[in-house]
Amino acid sequence: MFVQTVQLAIEKGLVNFEVLSIDSVKIRANASSKKDKSIDGLNRLEDTIKEKLTRFMDDVDRDERRDEEIEALRRQEARVVEAKEELRKRIEKKKEGKSGKELEKIEKNEKINLTDFDSHTMQQANGEINPAYSMTTAVDAHHDIITHFQINEEDNDGKALVPVIEGSREKCGQSHEIVAADAGFASLDNYEKLAAMNQEALIPDRRYDVDRRGVQKKGAFDTYHFTYCPETNWYQCPHGIPLFFQNEYSAGGRNFFRYANRAACLSCCDRTRCTKSEYRTITRDKKEGYREAMRHCLSKSENKEKYKRRSHCSESPNGNIKHNLKYRIYMRRGRDKVAMEGSLLCMMHNILKMGNFSMQML
Repeated sequence: MFVQTVQLAIEKGLVNFEVLSIDSVKIRANASSKKDKSIDGLNRLEDTIKEKLTRFMDDVDRDERRDEEIEALRRQEARVVEAKEELRKRIEKKKEGKSGKELEKIEKNEKINLTDFDSHTMQQANGEINPAYSMTTAVDAHHDIITHFQINEEDNDGKALVPVIEGSREKCGQSHEIVAADAGFASLDNYEKLAAMNQEALIPDRRYDVDRRGVQKKGAFDTYHFTYCPETNWYQCPHGIPLFFQNEYSAGGRNFFRYANRAACLSCCDRTRCTKSEYRTITRDKKEGYREAMRHCLSKSENKEKYKRRSHCSESPNGNIKHNLKYRIYMRRGRDKVAMEGSLLCMMHNILKMGNFSMQML
């Protein structure tokens, strides 16, 4: 039915496939944060349940009421065992490609909610930390029609970007000229995927605004002020001195190039302002060219105007749902059932938009 509202909006001319604005909203799950448990917490809870079961089973004078308590404890124990299995799967999935300290941190901090396994602990806009779901929406900027939505497995906008774009294409039967999203969706991998999809996009990286306003921590000697020369494969420092290619290395599953000019740095009068080391080195990600291409697109005057439309188009449906409709918590539990609620919310939003458009045409 949601897809039908999208197709109907297209028929009425409310979708023009020019700008697709993407954003995410966090809505509380129908679960308490007190039910969030780590592996250690689940082990302690399981031991407590087993201790109670042993005590109740050894009670020779137990009555029907005590038998009901025993049955309830067994169900709770089974739920804890199921939660431990699911949590271990999540931990193993997150451990891929991580270092020793990161592995320990994941093992210690990763939690699961006993009431709703699929929910994740998230900090919402008001500062509260609760079990919640992240819903990412794709909105056509012409009349704010939601063309696609998805309930994410975790609070990670970067991972949601490409699936949401593909979902919008599938539901509309056509792709948009430009995709606009905030810095939370930016990553070099996403830039590379968008280029492979031949999808023009306006997605600033997390440092874009800092660099644009010139408020970098190192001031004139920030990496931003070192110019890369692709023809010669070297960087030029603010004094015009080249930093030559030194070597290529890998770290964290990514490939990097290192540039330096030790001799020039040792004789530079600004060396202590530029670096705390003996000489300055610049590290360049192998995919850095995708970020530079994105920044070039964002700098164009016509694209600046298009990007300005993003905040209203992508955030107004979320604001309408949470503040106007007062919908701040899902009623059902589990990702599939929450997706059904999300579908109803997005469908209602589209119907109201089409209704308002029809009234304006009278």
